[in-house]
Amino acid sequence: MMDSSKLTFGGDAVLSENGVVSTPLVSTSDKETVYRVILQGMSVNGHRISLTDEHSSLPCHGNMIIDSGTRLTLLPESFFNVVALAIDSAMQHVSITDPSSNEDLFKYCYDARGFFDVSLPNITVHFKGADLELKFHNIFMPGDSQDVRCLAFAAIQDS
Repeated sequence: MMDSSKLTFGGDAVLSENGVVSTPLVSTSDKETVYRVILQGMSVNGHRISLTDEHSSLPCHGNMIIDSGTRLTLLPESFFNVVALAIDSAMQHVSITDPSSNEDLFKYCYDARGFFDVSLPNITVHFKGADLELKFHNIFMPGDSQDVRCLAFAAIQDS
């Protein structure tokens, strides 16, 4: 069974529970209908990878959109490439191709047999004012085969 994550908005949010973190929501215009936060970087096994202006043309004051309708975390392509390579090099599993998936989207897939018998990389997402350590189901998603897990991050091109 998959654990769930909770997202709470507003002044009624309880921030006293163990493991709860908070980051401000950012609006870039009065007409914007999306919620944005400030992503500062990610760490893989303690090695911090900072999101810099060279990785994204989005303004630093709201460079990541919260989209509760997707399971993928979409990252600027150059930042994704650095993060995905760091995760891939930390993996103790054989990288495989999920033959029935979109190779461009699911480039980093692994043989999931024995996933829980080894140490998987620790991944922390650094937001403004909040560090969030990701759980297994936030990092990997099932491939088309029961024995395949793919990185739940994907690259997007910034324009």
